[in-house]
Amino acid sequence: MGAAPLSLTFLCQGFAFSIPQSIARAQSPKLAASLDAAQKISQNPVVTVKEFSLDTVNCMVEFFKSGCYEVDRRNFPSVLQAVGGAPAAPDRFMRDELTCHLQICAIGTHYGVPKLCELARDNIQKVFGGKWFDSVFLFTVAVVLKSRDDKLQRLLVTLARGHLHSLTTSNGFDHATMLRSFHPKFRDQDDILQQSGDQPKPTSAPTTQDESSTKLDALRIEVSSLKQQVTAVSCERDELRDQFSAASVKKEELWQSVATLAAEPDLLRNELSNVAAEKKEFRDIAAKVSTARDHAEQVMSDAKKKKSSAEVKAEENEKILETLQRELRVARSESGLLKARWDKEKTKSSILTQENDDLKQSLELERRSRVSITEFARDDVRHALKDEQKVTTDLTARLAQASQALKTKRNRSATLMQELTQAKRNFESERQSNTGMSLSERDRMHETIGSQRSEI
Repeated sequence: MGAAPLSLTFLCQGFAFSIPQSIARAQSPKLAASLDAAQKISQNPVVTVKEFSLDTVNCMVEFFKSGCYEVDRRNFPSVLQAVGGAPAAPDRFMRDELTCHLQICAIGTHYGVPKLCELARDNIQKVFGGKWFDSVFLFTVAVVLKSRDDKLQRLLVTLARGHLHSLTTSNGFDHATMLRSFHPKFRDQDDILQQSGDQPKPTSAPTTQDESSTKLDALRIEVSSLKQQVTAVSCERDELRDQFSAASVKKEELWQSVATLAAEPDLLRNELSNVAAEKKEFRDIAAKVSTARDHAEQVMSDAKKKKSSAEVKAEENEKILETLQRELRVARSESGLLKARWDKEKTKSSILTQENDDLKQSLELERRSRVSITEFARDDVRHALKDEQKVTTDLTARLAQASQALKTKRNRSATLMQELTQAKRNFESERQSNTGMSLSERDRMHETIGSQRSEI
């Protein structure tokens, strides 16, 4: 297996946060220089953080691992001080959140992590992009003026442009202080005058400051490594103390065993005296045993006599037993014959019972078949009667319809006959009135009469 990757550990308030050195080198040139300087002392150095809180260090480590961070709003003082579950005051909650982002920006500046500072500034701008509170902004300005982060100060100037009217009229706003603090020219002069007396002294170059901060970080890492070595040595010392105490305990046990061995001869003498007393007791017991043996021999002779008489009785009992066995064999043979006869009778009885059951079943089947045949015939007659009734009803309905149709036809015939009679009368009257009729009219009249006849 390959060697484990090198790591950098941040130790804060007893909690250790480890990150790979490759990530630390990629995110921070300052940490990379410190790691190069500390490689001679320890491959996995430890940085003890005392200037920042545990949540701030946790957010920085989270940024190293995932590229972003998220503050824990549950631990804000405004949230913890809320009484009865009521929500915290908006301005206090906003101040707590800005304090977290400002601390993260400060730790990013301290360890030279520009991307972390940029992300913190973006989060600060998002917070001010919500609801505006002049008191919160002035609080943030007071904190930022204590740092050397020009980008963060320029961000606050940009944010203040849209709220100049409310800021200038609010309590706690000092025009001269704000102007002198945010302008680089005035701020440099104030820094020079704040040095020893009023005598100006040349300021060191930025590169010298970076080198000194790098050396300071390297010394801090070296001190942390030495502390780890001291801890390891103290652990070894404690282990040696434990081993020494265990050895002393073993020594005492050995002295106790030596004292026990020295006392063993006296114990052996006592045991020998005890053995002699036990031998005397054994002699007394042997005398008692001999007396008991004589008594046992007497008892044995009496038992032999009883045994002989018992043997005679046993022979008589054997004869009686043989007689009983013969009688038992005879009784068994008779019981076998009786059992065979009983089996035959039982077989006959079962056969008769089976025949009786068969007869009963046949009678039951015959009775059921008769009943079923009678019921089937009755059902057939009933169905036939219903069919005849249906046919009779149908024929009656058809007869009524035919009678109605015949009546209608008769009425129609009577009407046609009346019309024919009227037509004949008209024809006769016309013929009488008009002796001279054209052939076409005559043909038309004949056609009309023929059609009426065909209808009739």
